[in-house]
Amino acid sequence: MTDKAFANGPGWGYLVGPFFDRRLMLLDFAEHHHFRHIMQEAFTRPRLEGYARRLAPLVERGISDWTPDGAFEIYPALKSHTLDLATEVFMGGAEYAEPGEIERVNTAFVDCVQAANGYIRSTAPLPFTKWGSATRGRRLLEEFLRRHLPARRANPGEDLFSALCQVADASGGINDDDIINQMIPADGRARHHHQHRHLDGLRTRP
Repeated sequence: MTDKAFANGPGWGYLVGPFFDRRLMLLDFAEHHHFRHIMQEAFTRPRLEGYARRLAPLVERGISDWTPDGAFEIYPALKSHTLDLATEVFMGGAEYAEPGEIERVNTAFVDCVQAANGYIRSTAPLPFTKWGSATRGRRLLEEFLRRHLPARRANPGEDLFSALCQVADASGGINDDDIINQMIPADGRARHHHQHRHLDGLRTRP
């Protein structure tokens, strides 16, 4: 009984469970330890260095497109930029995407995150509801990842998706469904808020 007080699954499952199902943060105890042990191989120093090599030029390119004038809004720009980075560097499907697909993937991810604030909690694709949007978003993300998984496995790059495919094949401990579940990103709103606060501090106290 005591262990259940430290379980993540019931709390997170109520808020976003259908849309981040089987993700590491929703797993507990022995199962969480099993997946965490396998996934550690995707975050070794050489792999982290590879992610950094991909990130650096993309960060510079994205920021260079910003226009620092009176109409520029930093929070939406940060949110859009970090979503693009996550899709390109960690999901690793940008080079295979169809025109406009990355924008749809980013929107789907945001819809899944915003489901936590939904009042009508039904996974039926009901229009005009956050859970309805998240249900459609989760389906789109699964289709995107499953379609690109064979290419990531056959031609791995320096991205998290490729790393998980290689780790899964080497360990035999997780299957394609597990890879897809772990690849659907978690909530990035806290990161956006922290970045915004730091930049606002620089603005007020340069």
